[in-house]
Amino acid sequence: MITSEKTKTVISLSDHEIRYVTIAKNKKGFYIKKFDSAELEEGIIKDGEILKADFLRKILLNIAKKINSEVINLLLPHHHFSFDTHTINKEEGLTNLKLFKKYIKEQKKNIPWAATHSYEYELFENEKQISVLFSTLRRETYSAYDFIFKKVGLKINSVSSDILAFSPLLSQTERVTQIYVDQDYSYVIEYKNGLYMNDRKFQLSRNQLLDDIKKNIQINDVEAKKILEQYGVLRTHKDSKVLARMERSMSPLFEFITKRKIKEKSSVVVHFSDTPILGFVDKVSKITKTDVSALCSLKSPMFPFHEVITLHKKKSYVYEPLVARALSLF
Repeated sequence: MITSEKTKTVISLSDHEIRYVTIAKNKKGFYIKKFDSAELEEGIIKDGEILKADFLRKILLNIAKKINSEVINLLLPHHHFSFDTHTINKEEGLTNLKLFKKYIKEQKKNIPWAATHSYEYELFENEKQISVLFSTLRRETYSAYDFIFKKVGLKINSVSSDILAFSPLLSQTERVTQIYVDQDYSYVIEYKNGLYMNDRKFQLSRNQLLDDIKKNIQINDVEAKKILEQYGVLRTHKDSKVLARMERSMSPLFEFITKRKIKEKSSVVVHFSDTPILGFVDKVSKITKTDVSALCSLKSPMFPFHEVITLHKKKSYVYEPLVARALSLF
């Protein structure tokens, strides 16, 4: 699935927005070659289903002219995917890939989703077994995207979850909890030795915190965003009722994290789909009683970037899933 291109282009699509980034590599490290985004008019895509193909085709055609590549990797919202892990015993004389192909040939008819879903896979090995993580997408959904991209001369090399794009940047030798805070929801994702285990979705979101501010202070959206950017969830909020409401919004996620029973060595990382919320990482660190780091694909020691980043710092956060996915393909 990984191509031999010197550059990697990733496009992300949601119901409301399309983004792309092209990452290149030379002797000095990685650098961002091109990037752009555009809002999608309401109704072009709804819950992942393409409703206005001609409108989307025109947008993709414009992007295709800019990226100078015929091969792209597609990111879609995490909730469109289902995940399934299979374990295969190793056999002497067979590579992991050959063993996987043998397994699929023999067992495909026994896999419930095989007749209705397309899939991507990742292989993880230990001394005696390999684990296969299948990321599955409804076949009609995949076919619709594949068709529209082909219409503009682009080949889809892979289709992945936007949140799991970060998994190659995480520790591959321990249990890792990733907390992802988006505009409309949050996820807690669990990994073990690099392998995705499970996730849970929460109502906590940037928009929820903005609503918490507006419910106690009669202000507009712009002013609420300024307050959230300035104070985050710190105790320096001038209105104690605002902070109390925000803490109630965060409590289900925090309660879930504190009740987990993890005995092995583990770490926690936090990622935001936009500008980080001040004080949030510290709150997670306090309740988990461990060091918590903010995840940033542009600062990963595994993938050093040039000193000059062409993305403005505030704008960079929304592109990080695309950057992470592109880096993993080199």
